Amino acid sequence: MPTTISGQQFVWNPNSNQWEKMTQPTGGTGGTASNFGSGFPTVGTAAGFKDANGNMAAATLDASGNLLVDVAVASIPAGNDVTEGNTSDAAVTGDNTGTVNAHLRGIDKILADVWDSVNHWLKVNIQNATIAVTQSGTWALSAGTALIGRVASSDETSTIFNGTTALTPQFAAITANTTGATTVVAAVGGKQIRVTQVILISNGSVNVKFQTSTGPTDLTGLLYLASNTGFAPGYDPTGHFQTVTGDALNINLSSNVAVGGWIKYILV
Repeated sequence: MPTTISGQQFVWNPNSNQWEKMTQPTGGTGGTASNFGSGFPTVGTAAGFKDANGNMAAATLDASGNLLVDVAVASIPAGNDVTEGNTSDAAVTGDNTGTVNAHLRGIDKILADVWDSVNHWLKVNIQNATIAVTQSGTWALSAGTALIGRVASSDETSTIFNGTTALTPQFAAITANTTGATTVVAAVGGKQIRVTQVILISNGSVNVKFQTSTGPTDLTGLLYLASNTGFAPGYDPTGHFQTVTGDALNINLSSNVAVGGWIKYILV
């Protein structure tokens, strides 16, 4: 223990076998006498951390006085995490148990089934379902059999379609009163005369038939008309009868009886 003599503290020094006056450090440039804010001492009492070899290691502060910490990144070998699983786990789809890796492989498998890698879009197949179709702008719909959903249509008075070809309906009067053939519609090169509607009235008893001019060849059987009678089978867009290509359409009477009427036809 120190001994106080006349206000001074003395301590026994066994090396010199005498009492020596104790002195207190008044500040310095290193060791335990370093001041806060001074340079880090190279000697003296040090504070730090124990490294992997059991030696003292110093800590470092950044410009703001924050302790710099180097965090080592650890990796988990495949299969060591039971939740994450192994990279070789079989694919799992649906609401079934499996590791994270298994479900990720399941998603990858599903995408591979539906992904079009050439056009970069998902392939969608819709079966037994009704879909509302909407589109802004104009839809181009070609003539013929192409349809979009339900088509509302009204009567067309100027056009009849033969496949995708638009045809114009034409009309001709029937006026005949002599035995044999009388031309109703003159021949048109490369065309057939297709009759879609006809009405005929006779002024007396007579047998009537329609013919194509080559031969001539009958297009109908005999129509047996009494006086002031006739026939009108109605409109048929597919045609009641038609001539041979390039032929005229004739009406043929069995006797000199006046008949009259009209026909509607198209050239096909």
